[in-house]
Amino acid sequence: MTGLLGVPALPLLDLGGKGTSIMNSHDLSAAMWIKSSHSGANGGDCIEVAPGFRTVVPVRDSKTPDGPVLLLSRTAWAAFTSTVR
Repeated sequence: MTGLLGVPALPLLDLGGKGTSIMNSHDLSAAMWIKSSHSGANGGDCIEVAPGFRTVVPVRDSKTPDGPVLLLSRTAWAAFTSTVR
């Protein structure tokens, strides 16, 4: 599957247990989620990331913390962040 900027993306991980993907080996239960310093106090359109994973960068919508998590490869995350800066 090709993801953002043509970099291969990993499938979504459904934390609700409905249709869990092949990426279920990543335990996110103890993940420490951080929000962008550019996010406003009112929430807005924000994403959160969970640093500390060796091979992936988990990303989720801050407004739906129990929703799906996108697992990006480190290469895909670097390409994304270098583009949006």
